[in-house]
Amino acid sequence: NYLVEALQAYKNAINLSPEDESLKWYEIQILLKINQNSILQKIESLQTKNNNPYSLLDLEIDIIYQTLDKQNWQGVINLGRQYIKKYVDSQNIGYIDDVHYAMGIACKNLKKLSAAINHFLLAQKINSQNLLCRQELLLTYLDLQDFESIQKELNKKDAKFAKLNKDTILYYQVICDCHFNPKDKNLIKKLQEVLQLFENDQLIMTLL
Repeated sequence: NYLVEALQAYKNAINLSPEDESLKWYEIQILLKINQNSILQKIESLQTKNNNPYSLLDLEIDIIYQTLDKQNWQGVINLGRQYIKKYVDSQNIGYIDDVHYAMGIACKNLKKLSAAINHFLLAQKINSQNLLCRQELLLTYLDLQDFESIQKELNKKDAKFAKLNKDTILYYQVICDCHFNPKDKNLIKKLQEVLQLFENDQLIMTLL
């Protein structure tokens, strides 16, 4: 049976590379095809930290984030694609916003900044209350020196979006002001105030 052979191959690969969390994903998918009820019962017998039943969705997202923690960026992207493909048409889409966020982080570390932004925006569209997503969007726009998009993100005042803290808004706003209003007579004072909040920030010091 090719599934049994494939399963053994992944088990051997896991033994050789135990640090590669992404291999566990493929092992689980094969196990599901061989004996779905058995593996689902085993997964559900586990407990989350809150003592809630552990699901296949929980296990799969854990593997993706363990792969992210190991900085296996391409592995995160590959697993994310598999996850989205598997659940995109399902009523139970699980953690697709978290998957897009993880893929965005991976793309960013691979210097694929446009792809990273796309994933962060998709995550934000699914869950507009994801604060980490907004923060990463701003950081990535800054890497691209896309000041218009930074300003657009700062202008999102709708309560449906995760609220940025005041210091974060001041930081990015003064950067935008330097780009859009370089002759503002209060600009130096604003930069000095922000530098007090973010000591030794190289970008703010350069703008000063």
